[in-house]
Amino acid sequence: MLDQSINMASFRFKSFMFLLTLFGMYARIDSTCTAPWVSLGLGVAGTSEKCVRIFQARQTYGNAMTTCQQSQSGFQPKLASISSQDEDLMLHTYIDTEYPQNIPKFIWMGLEPEIEVVDNQGVTSTVDARGTKFEWTDNSDYEPVKRTGQKAVALFLPGINQPGLPKYVLVDASIELPFVCMHIP
Repeated sequence: MLDQSINMASFRFKSFMFLLTLFGMYARIDSTCTAPWVSLGLGVAGTSEKCVRIFQARQTYGNAMTTCQQSQSGFQPKLASISSQDEDLMLHTYIDTEYPQNIPKFIWMGLEPEIEVVDNQGVTSTVDARGTKFEWTDNSDYEPVKRTGQKAVALFLPGINQPGLPKYVLVDASIELPFVCMHIP
C-alpha cells in the first residue's frame, strides 16, 4: 500500500514537471518578456505583449518610476498603477480597466487594501478599497487625480458610486506603496 502511494506521488510529480517543462518551452517561444518582467499572457497575434514587474518591497513613487525606467534597450516601462504626466500623478490602466488575474488587486492599484478617504464634503472615513476599478478619464471634474499640495494627491475612485460613500483617496507621494511596472515591447 505504501509502495503504491509512493509510486502514485512520483507519477504525479513527474507529470507536473513534464507539464511545467512544456509550459516553460511555450513561454520561452511565445513570450518577449524577460526576467524580472512577467508576461500578462495578453499578447495576441498582431498586438504587443504586455509585461509587468512586481516589486518585492514597497517604494516611493519617485523610486518606483526610476526603477521602472531602468530596463533593457527598446522597452519603455511605466508604472501601471500611477504614472507622471504634466507634473501630476495620473492613474493608468493598460488593460481595459480590468485587473490581470495574476496580480493582487491592491498591488495593481498601488494603494493599501484599507485606506483613509475624504469625500466631497470633507468627511474622513476608512474604506476597504479592494476590488475598486480605476479608469483613465479626460480633464473633467472627475479626472482621476486632483492636486491637494506639493506631495499629496487625491485619487478619484469611480468604482464607488453609491450615494454617501467617499469618492477621493488622499495619497502622499512620499510614502511607500506596492507599485507595479509595466512595459509593452
